[in-house]
Amino acid sequence: MIQRYSTSARLGWWTAGAGVGAAAGAGVGVGVAFLLVLGAGIATGFHVGLNDFWGLLYYGRSLDQAPPESLYNAFYPVGYAALLHFAPDGRGILAAYLMNALGLALLVGSVGWWLGETYGPKVAVVAALAVCAVPVLFQNAVTPGPDMAAAGLTALAVAVAANVAPVFPIAEAGSRVGKALLVGAGICLGLSTLLRSHCLVSSLAVLLLLLIVRSTDRWRSSFWVAAPLVLLYSLQVWIHLASGHGAFETGQHFNVYRLNHNIDWYDPPREVPSTLWTIIADDPLRFGWSYAKSLVKLMVYALPATLGLVLCRGESARRFCGAAAVAFVVYSVPVALGSSPRAVLPLAILVVAPAMMVLFDVAATMGAPRAGRSLGSSFSWKIGLFVVGLVGVVWGVSRNVEFVSALRNDARAFRSVESLLRDAGLKESTEVFTDSFDLYFPASSTRPLSNGGWGRYSLWGFDEQHPNLAVSSAAAFMDSAREQGVRFLVLTRSVDALAPFFGDVYERAEEADERAEESDEPFRFIGQVESFRVFRIEAAFFSSDSSR
Repeated sequence: MIQRYSTSARLGWWTAGAGVGAAAGAGVGVGVAFLLVLGAGIATGFHVGLNDFWGLLYYGRSLDQAPPESLYNAFYPVGYAALLHFAPDGRGILAAYLMNALGLALLVGSVGWWLGETYGPKVAVVAALAVCAVPVLFQNAVTPGPDMAAAGLTALAVAVAANVAPVFPIAEAGSRVGKALLVGAGICLGLSTLLRSHCLVSSLAVLLLLLIVRSTDRWRSSFWVAAPLVLLYSLQVWIHLASGHGAFETGQHFNVYRLNHNIDWYDPPREVPSTLWTIIADDPLRFGWSYAKSLVKLMVYALPATLGLVLCRGESARRFCGAAAVAFVVYSVPVALGSSPRAVLPLAILVVAPAMMVLFDVAATMGAPRAGRSLGSSFSWKIGLFVVGLVGVVWGVSRNVEFVSALRNDARAFRSVESLLRDAGLKESTEVFTDSFDLYFPASSTRPLSNGGWGRYSLWGFDEQHPNLAVSSAAAFMDSAREQGVRFLVLTRSVDALAPFFGDVYERAEEADERAEESDEPFRFIGQVESFRVFRIEAAFFSSDSSR
């Protein structure tokens, strides 16, 4: 049986009280992570910084209001939408923040506990708090969406399954406790697949990792993890079949299509080739270059595990880091096809845990006095590594503070836009048309109308309920606005991408205001908040003669 690797002995006082102390140390990080996310939510007014969230909220609200076809979504499994569906009315955003806080807490706790079991409880605290400062993790944790919850569940699964003997022993694999832990890890992986489609690939990568790191009883242990994973994912398969789709059908070919084509998100294609080979054949060179960039960008995250394979001294640590590197590369090959900016999150533990292992192993090795090295030299190494670590944490915290500040500014601007519109007579959010995919109204947690977006491709019934407004000309837009009850415009500097005539309206806002006094201009400028310019459509121009 492989025990904890020998680096722990070289860390001296850091390792005192490992075991229960490791869990307690990780618990500190769990509490801090949870409170950080909620604190950021309070500071920003629980701002929604990811426009994908609104499509998921629509998906959740429609689950019991339509036929079986509405259960299917081309880009997201049903799990996250179901959680939003059962959230109390008006509390969907708060529920999303709570799920993110729990996800980050699980990730932080898993890394802290794992390293605490190896290096001691004080290391558990340091590692857990350091993970909280990692920008890509914290910033996604304060951005409502399913990714952080999936990351937390996967992290817990990896930490638990890899800590069942003979890796970092907390229980014998064949014992009841060991089996229960492995089944629990499988449940976590299964739940993650109901939150994000590419978690099916990450879960298979975790199974591969377990096959590599376990020196004995590989297949039986993997079975106890795989069985609940398959059982839970079968719920998603059933939903696909019940809604009239293939068992494993998704809309990921659309994301592959994006590698070969520029997508106009104001008018995305409704149909794209359904086979990978057809998409590649359309422009093989462009596809190859785009895919290579996406793959390299994702595989960079395997670097900490690769360094751990070289620099870590313990056999178990090297085996884990090597398995983590292989698993992450295997995960990256198919997932890079989708070019998701958050693709790293499901396997975040395979990035941050090896990085921490390398840091503490180097600290232990280079900081230990031995022949040919003075105590002063060892102390200098410790000080140097402490300074490097401190600089990294300070950098991460500063980035996170800037991010939260930006969210606060956006939330303040959105509230001001909503207030301006309410003062001008707005009653329903559907009376507003905008070119911004991010704008929403915080007081009512609703969005104005907009053209395009991924929901028109994948959300059942969305296109019928909220059809695109005609923007081929000002006259065509006025007809559509009259039909859909639109009375206000909120435009941004990039509105030219939607329609050139809107660009003219935006740039000539002050002139439009003056001409409106003479009833020569249908769009009356009523105010500006940062880059948002707000217009009212004059009632006199909602006549049957739209050419007026």
